[in-house]
Amino acid sequence: MAWPNVSTSFEEGVSPYPSLNMEGARPVLELRSLCHSPLLTFFFFMPKSLWVSINEETNRCCLQHIERRAQATLAQQGDRRRESLTQIRRRLMAKAGYKAHEILRVVSLLIARMLCPQRRRSTAHWTMTEAGAVPAGTFGRFMARNRCQDILRDLHFVDNTADRTRDKLQQRFLAGWSHPAVFSFDEGVLPRTSRRNTTRMFMPDKPHRYGSKMFMLCDSRTAYCHRFEMYAGKRNAGECGDSTFDHKTGAAVVVRNLRAVFESKPRYPRHLVVIDRFYSSVLLAIELLGMGVYVIGTIMTDRLGFDKAVRASSKTRPASIPRGGFAFSRSIAVPSMVAFHWWDNKPVHHLCTGSVMTASTINRNVKRVGPESVPCSAAVNDYQRWMGRVDVHDQLRLQTYSLQTSTRSRKYYKSLFFGFIDLALVNA
Repeated sequence: MAWPNVSTSFEEGVSPYPSLNMEGARPVLELRSLCHSPLLTFFFFMPKSLWVSINEETNRCCLQHIERRAQATLAQQGDRRRESLTQIRRRLMAKAGYKAHEILRVVSLLIARMLCPQRRRSTAHWTMTEAGAVPAGTFGRFMARNRCQDILRDLHFVDNTADRTRDKLQQRFLAGWSHPAVFSFDEGVLPRTSRRNTTRMFMPDKPHRYGSKMFMLCDSRTAYCHRFEMYAGKRNAGECGDSTFDHKTGAAVVVRNLRAVFESKPRYPRHLVVIDRFYSSVLLAIELLGMGVYVIGTIMTDRLGFDKAVRASSKTRPASIPRGGFAFSRSIAVPSMVAFHWWDNKPVHHLCTGSVMTASTINRNVKRVGPESVPCSAAVNDYQRWMGRVDVHDQLRLQTYSLQTSTRSRKYYKSLFFGFIDLALVNA
């Protein structure tokens, strides 16, 4: 990649992001017609057919474990009252099967516990007497305790012997919202510390450092999650059927998720995606330009093709360079591509396409002083304004009210399912 001489002056008379339609995304007509009812809005993202399928798999799981539970019950019996194995098996088989509305009622009780948490055990919600200022339990008005615990124990989602099923949650997320002009792409987390979780990772930069990593593509204005992808290790080209130049977890995952979103419904001629330095590269910027997508993001300076003349020689800002100083260059082969660094306390290197280096300002919070206006280019302002919506989605999902973090389960996949319900609740 050839780059011209570095410039330290602002550009003038240029327009950013040609052909980019900045019209805001909005819910589809079907979803807007349901917005008067929170329950119907929730069922749009997690439809009734999904709960019917979960009910079938839960009943199948219950029947598959009857023999094992009968053997365990027989081994735990005392000498005074003993049942034969046949009697125990018959008693377990006589239990009424689960209904889809019962599973929904259990989820509703868990959401109520999430909104009004107690430090006591979950069974305390069925207590019959008051304990000081703590009122008696109220969950018994909606479901018996043993029935609720049985459903949570047998809760299952797929037939382990059947072929892989299609993902319904992804389809509903894509169908519920129109395409925004600007996407924000980053990684999120479904917290779970179980060692049985084969997708568990350590992520030191997240509030919950252990959990399943997922890549999220969100609206840069509303933080609506259009698509997410669970990270399950390195992919091969044959596994995903994709011919993208890189099949690791960096640039290829950005291209893969954008293509999945664009294939779902008609799109604008141009879009913009904001990413961080883990994904950004010159090759990715060229690939996205061919798809009609501008990109803006920070970048690691050792990426192939990045302008070496733009790299800052010092790791901290020298006294001779004012805060807000910058240097940039435009690619000769791709005129819309800009590489630059901008000085705060340390140099921040960016790579973008479609952006302009016109004069702008950004507010910097100074301790005991307040916001301070710092000069910067329009590209820096765009990055600060549009990046971080995945983190906002994580905060809404995990930091305020979270079904996943307020409900404990021995089976890690049940915890992940509660995390998916959190995703649907935030989108709704």
